[in-house]
Amino acid sequence: MKQILLFSIFVILLTNFVAAEPLFYFKAGTDVDLKVPCAYEGNQCSAAAVCNITINDPNSNNLVNNQQMTNSGAFHNYTLRDTELLGEYQATVFCTDNDESDYAAFSFATSENGFFNEGLTFILALAIMIIFCVVVALNLSENLIFLKILLLVFALIYIFLIPAFFVISKTKLIFYNTVLGMIVVIAIYAIIHLTKYVLEKFEVIGK
Repeated sequence: MKQILLFSIFVILLTNFVAAEPLFYFKAGTDVDLKVPCAYEGNQCSAAAVCNITINDPNSNNLVNNQQMTNSGAFHNYTLRDTELLGEYQATVFCTDNDESDYAAFSFATSENGFFNEGLTFILALAIMIIFCVVVALNLSENLIFLKILLLVFALIYIFLIPAFFVISKTKLIFYNTVLGMIVVIAIYAIIHLTKYVLEKFEVIGK
């Protein structure tokens, strides 16, 4: 049980570490057309919806201060022209529609070629996941065979993601989805075993 808990905490920390990087990259010095979907409780915002955007550059200098975005129907867009500075930009969008208000925060980044250029960090995260999955799997007891196989399968997936990173643009997104999927499966597995342990502890069911 301790190993399951340790693994879950590790995956959550690693996911936060990698997912903190922006998902979208643009070429520095070019216009960046930001398109933000507007929806409330699963429904598309109306034509009367108003969204304002605030953007800070990588040095935390304010570039755009609560400027209104263009309502394009399913999304609102804003074109940022001051993108010479390389790095991560922080953006916040605040929308109002029929007296209902909400906001969303996200980040994007500029690089010299417009692509994710911090591959070493991502590959290092993959390597850490591979090593950890294998080490934990090999140290699990035989009665946790399902979890052992699951970890080895995910380790194999991460091994294939290393060469895929150089040819598939959405490799990071695939990695996030597999990690999140693994967290869900591990959490369910841990809950089931914890419940069984508690029931056995209080002799509600036999061992």
